[in-house]
Amino acid sequence: MEEKNSNVWKLIVGVSVVLALIGVMLFVYFTFFRSNPVSVFRTAINNAYFKLESNLENIDDSNNFNVPTEPVRMYSNFSINSNLDVFKEYDGLSYSVDMVVDYQNEKSFLELSASKFDESIIKVLISYLEGNSYFKSDELFDKVLLLGQNDSFGFDFSQQLNGEEIDYDELRFVLKSLKDLLIDSLDKDYFEVTDERIVLKDVKYNVEKYTYVLDDYNFNRTINFILEGILDNSDLLESISNLYNVDVDEVESLLNSYFENYEESEGLSDTVFVSLYVKNKEVLMSRLNVGDVLLSYSNVDELFEFSIVSSDAEFKVYENTDNVEFYLSNNGLDIISGYVVSKDDKFEVNVSIDSQGVPINLFFILDNIDIQDNERTFDFYLGMNMNVFGEKYNVSLDGQFTTVNGVDVPSFDVSNAIDVNALSEQDLENIMFKLNDVLSKLGFGDFTTQSIS
Repeated sequence: MEEKNSNVWKLIVGVSVVLALIGVMLFVYFTFFRSNPVSVFRTAINNAYFKLESNLENIDDSNNFNVPTEPVRMYSNFSINSNLDVFKEYDGLSYSVDMVVDYQNEKSFLELSASKFDESIIKVLISYLEGNSYFKSDELFDKVLLLGQNDSFGFDFSQQLNGEEIDYDELRFVLKSLKDLLIDSLDKDYFEVTDERIVLKDVKYNVEKYTYVLDDYNFNRTINFILEGILDNSDLLESISNLYNVDVDEVESLLNSYFENYEESEGLSDTVFVSLYVKNKEVLMSRLNVGDVLLSYSNVDELFEFSIVSSDAEFKVYENTDNVEFYLSNNGLDIISGYVVSKDDKFEVNVSIDSQGVPINLFFILDNIDIQDNERTFDFYLGMNMNVFGEKYNVSLDGQFTTVNGVDVPSFDVSNAIDVNALSEQDLENIMFKLNDVLSKLGFGDFTTQSIS
C-alpha cells in the first residue's frame, strides 16, 4: 500500500512539475517573446509613416516644376468611331490640336483644325505675342483679329513660373508630430490579443491578432489627447499655419471650435475595432471594424488587397502579378468590375457595368508609349462597348498624342490685325453664319442659329 501511495505522489509531483514548467514557459513567452500590443501598434504606425514619407519625397520630386528652357509642342489628332446610327454623321471626321508654349519668352501658339475624308473643314489659329492674343481663320473671316490682352487662352505664365508650392518639409513635420501624438495616445488597457487563423492568397497563416478598442470613452479621450497635444505645441501650430497660409490664431480658433463641438456631440454610435494580424513580428493584415462595415488591407509577397464589406455590399481591389483587379457587388451580384494594367509601353483601365441587365464595357487605353529625352508619344483609346438584346454597339475616341521639346513657335502676320471690338454687326453676322455652316459639317446641326435666335 505504501509503495502504491508513493507512486501516486510521484505522479502528482511529476504532473505539478510539468504544469509549473508549462506555466513558466507561457510566462516567458508572453513576457519576452509575444510582442507587446502597444509596441506592435507603434511599429505599425511608424512603418506606415515611413512609407508615406517616402511617397512624399517622390511627390516632392515630381512637383518640382522646372520651367522648360525651350519651347514645348503638344500635338494630338483624334476621331470618333462608332457603329451607332447617332454617330454616323461623324464618319470620316478627324480633329487635331497643336499647341506650342514658350515659357521663357511668354509666347504661345494654338492651331485647331477639323477635316472630313481628308478635306479641310476649318482651321483656327490663335497666337499669343507680347501680351496680346490674335485670332485667324480664313473659313470665318478674311482678316486677323486682335482679341486683346489675356492669359494666353488658359496659360497663365506668371502662375506657371511663380505658382505656390507645398512646403514638404513643413508637411513632414506636421505628419510626424501627428504620428507621435497618435502613438502616445495609445492606452494598453484597451488592447485585446488572440490567436487566429487567416487565409491570404489561398495560403493559411497562424497569426496573433492585436485589437485596439475605441469605444465612446476611449475615442473621446484619444481625440482630446491629440487636440490638446496640437494646441500645446507652438512649433506644430506654426507649421500648420504655414501649410494653410493662415495665422496661428486662426488654427487655434478652429481647433478649439472643433474641440468644443465634439464635446457637445453624442459621440460614437458604434465601437471601433482596429486589428493587426501579426506573424513573426510582420503585419500580414490590418482591419478596421465599425458596426457592420469592415475595412481590410493586406500586403503579401508585394501584392496588396483592400476591401470594404458591409451587410449587403462589398468593394474589393486586389493586385496580381500583371494587373490590379476590382469589383463592387450588392447582395451577391456584381455591379461593377474591372482591371488596371500598367506597363512601360501600355496603360489600360477596363470597367464592366451591369446596367439593368445591359452589360456595358468602358475602357481607357494608352498604348505604344514611347518616352525619349525630347519626345514622348502614345496612342489613346477612350470608349464604350455594350450588348443590347444580342446586338453589339460601340463608340470610341481614338487618337495620338505627342510632346516635343525644342521647337520653333509658329506665328502669322498680325501687323494688320483688327480689334475684335471694332467689328460691325454685319461682320459679326457673317462670322456667325459661316460658323454655323462649319458646325453643321462637324455634325452639330444648326446649333449657332438656334443660339442666336
